[in-house]
Amino acid sequence: MSIAETFPYRARAVVCCAALLLSLTPACAGHDAVGDVGDVRGRDASEVVTDVHDAHVDACVADLEVAQGPIDAAPELEVAFDLVPEAVTRVVPSFEGSGFFRTAWAHDRWWLVTPEGQAFYSVGINNAGPGGYVDKLDGSNPYAASVAALYPDEAAWAATAGDRLVAWGFNTAGAWSRVDLLKDRFPYTVILYISGSDWLEGNVPDYFAPEFQARCAEVAASQVAPLKDDPQLIGWFLDNELRWGPDWRSPTTLLEDYLALPDGAPGRVVAETFVDDASGFLSALASRYFEVTTTAVRAVDPNHLLLGVRAVSVLTPPEVPPAAAPWLDVFSVNNYVFIPGLAFVIEDQFGVQMAADDMLTAYAEATGLPLLLTEFSFRALDSGLPNSYPPIYPKLATQAERADRFEAYVRDAYARPWIVGHHWFEYVDEPPGGRFDGENSNFGLVSNADVPWGVLTDRMAVVHAQAPHLP
Repeated sequence: MSIAETFPYRARAVVCCAALLLSLTPACAGHDAVGDVGDVRGRDASEVVTDVHDAHVDACVADLEVAQGPIDAAPELEVAFDLVPEAVTRVVPSFEGSGFFRTAWAHDRWWLVTPEGQAFYSVGINNAGPGGYVDKLDGSNPYAASVAALYPDEAAWAATAGDRLVAWGFNTAGAWSRVDLLKDRFPYTVILYISGSDWLEGNVPDYFAPEFQARCAEVAASQVAPLKDDPQLIGWFLDNELRWGPDWRSPTTLLEDYLALPDGAPGRVVAETFVDDASGFLSALASRYFEVTTTAVRAVDPNHLLLGVRAVSVLTPPEVPPAAAPWLDVFSVNNYVFIPGLAFVIEDQFGVQMAADDMLTAYAEATGLPLLLTEFSFRALDSGLPNSYPPIYPKLATQAERADRFEAYVRDAYARPWIVGHHWFEYVDEPPGGRFDGENSNFGLVSNADVPWGVLTDRMAVVHAQAPHLP
């Protein structure tokens, strides 16, 4: 069992697992979040982490220790697989170019294939942009302040960020990245949010209603059609972290939700034929969702890959992947590492999900498709950030441990023939007082002072240079 398959889950499941979660406190309220940035380029973030938040970080840590005791290092994580040897003799196939990205099976593994016909493994970065996050507690935006002090304009930021990402081995601008600034240098992906569902709330529209079909057609016409001929576009994510049943956003099944729709609603009419068969209804509902959404996209764009819905790895019921498979080219999974034991507790609370003890293999077998790991990350306490939310992820002690966990995760992904890429969350750290949903973690490649976490990024450069598509 791999570390990538042990407790992998990115979503904000905190509120529904209260028995396991640390009590959260407004730890950083009232402290100044932005200080003098100074000249930090060329230095490692571990050397200058306090340049922007010196007093703020000290106060945050003090507040956290008062509220919940000393911050301890994360528990040791099991690494129960053999790492890929550093020196591997591999054959990288070549293909016929089609003018757009596609998938192919060759030499006993799945590949993405570039428009020119080259084998491609997607090494993506999520949320790469100069905007940063607004601090939920004090309204500041520490990263935006740093960018304003360091760069004359967004193009200058993009030049530096692009150079860094290339040096660190990234080749894809992933979800929420500023594609307008980066797509000349990186292939990219786009989230359509085609259903109109808010992933934070988990609301589910009536997928059987004609209004849903109309919405999908409108999104396809307005967002998909203008990019249908762009060879830099890898493909489309239809949505992000859809709710398929009980989870942190709602305790109800979708059968219950649809039976509660108004009399005569198309979804309720269908649901009434599945009373007492929540599993059968979920299969029919998922099939309907993927048929309608992908048909709408394909009607205006026959060229690009359909990449799925960035499924919550541990909160996707087993009915969904087989229903999705006939309509997709790639199945995407947001796949984090949890504190030990959490994935099994989630399954106990929310019902049967994809097999928690061998999850990625289960997805591959259920779909027969290549998998794209679309979110994962690790955080460390030496960043000076609280790292208190979400409390479901390990708190590592140092950037060196962060680099070790990254390497173990990615080498495991390389060894799995049905994985065609991994996307790291995210380019810049979250603010100390929390972003819009309270996350306040050291997930970034760079600090809020725009300084790389060099121990991590140096390791990324080495590990990414050994990606399957590179000779």
